[in-house]
Amino acid sequence: MRLLTFLLLSVVVFSCSDECETTISYYANVPIYGNIDSVRNAVEIQDPREIDTPERLYFKDNFIFIVESGHGIHVIDNANQASPVTVKFIQIPGNHDVAIQGNSLYADSYIDLLVFDVSNIDNITLTTRVENVFEYYGDFFMASSLNAEEIVTGWEEQFIEESQIEDCGNGGWNWGGQDDVVTLEASRGGVSGSGAGTGGSMARFTINNGHLYTVDYWSIRHFDLTDPTKPAPSDPLGIGWDIETVFPYEDNLFIGSRTGMHIYGLEDPSNPQFMSIFEHANACDPVVVENDIAYVTLRDGNECETFTNQLDILDVSDVTNPQLIMSYNMQNPHGLGIKDGCLYICEGEYGLKYYDAADPRDIELKKHYEDLHALDVIPLDNRLLMIGNDGFYQYEGYCTDQINFLSVIDF
Repeated sequence: MRLLTFLLLSVVVFSCSDECETTISYYANVPIYGNIDSVRNAVEIQDPREIDTPERLYFKDNFIFIVESGHGIHVIDNANQASPVTVKFIQIPGNHDVAIQGNSLYADSYIDLLVFDVSNIDNITLTTRVENVFEYYGDFFMASSLNAEEIVTGWEEQFIEESQIEDCGNGGWNWGGQDDVVTLEASRGGVSGSGAGTGGSMARFTINNGHLYTVDYWSIRHFDLTDPTKPAPSDPLGIGWDIETVFPYEDNLFIGSRTGMHIYGLEDPSNPQFMSIFEHANACDPVVVENDIAYVTLRDGNECETFTNQLDILDVSDVTNPQLIMSYNMQNPHGLGIKDGCLYICEGEYGLKYYDAADPRDIELKKHYEDLHALDVIPLDNRLLMIGNDGFYQYEGYCTDQINFLSVIDF
């Protein structure tokens, strides 16, 4: 992303009034508006199509669900793990996450929450739309402007020129103030039946004890699933800025942000209560938890605004006072998964790493799979699911450095 690349200031002095006309020029991201009815009417169940920009990975029963960033959900029949088949694409404009409770699939569409009946994959139907429950942030930190007819569906870079009259002695510029413009310097990186499914560590949706929790850039949102087809929203709970991921563990939510790991208690499921925060350097931050031990990866990158690449391991037996056990250097960690003391860390272009984490103070690298791209991973009973920029991979076995390749769907 190009940062501020050009600034032109011209000054014209008007007689003795000490007033100046200034012209400020800069690059900014300007919203693209779409008709909200057209966006809502574009939801459609389609035949399979190529996976291009995978964002989230989700597992339920014999099916895999892969979110195509901003476009919808690929549905994969995984009954034959050696030969998975993509069977449907659920086109959902503005979709970035998914969760499933029973036969109900929940997905975001810009500002709306959608509920689909997936009891019959060959006949997926939209059953409910809960309107205006999300703030859509797109790829940048400012929320979209919304009226009764329009919604921000994207952003484009434009060259902006503004003129204004100022006191020549005010010592400062008030530039970049145009409504609905996000200057590039302020941009941010954008955003699991009975029983629920299982999501990866990068999830922004999660289900815990019949309640759906979602996180956006600044808040937790709660939906009561007493009637799974009619999720009932509560008021959003503001918890800070740069919120990225959510992971449920027992009766708590572990929330990753770019500045720390937040813990919220669910004694009252409809009203999460702040327990504590473990602060760290500004970095992209997913988290997973097992046996009162939290594993947090910190990553640098354009949207993460840092040079930190590490794994933090925390004792969270007292959720009001998390304690750092150990930090380990990493290459460029993304998602991660933990099961039975076996830790898997996705290192992006550097592949997948498997650690014996039986002793958090001395984890041992057992295997490094360097010949693949790894974004997120879900360890299951005797199986490993992994997604990267180039494909969806399945392996047989875990807690072993000899996992067997089962299948891949290339992207």
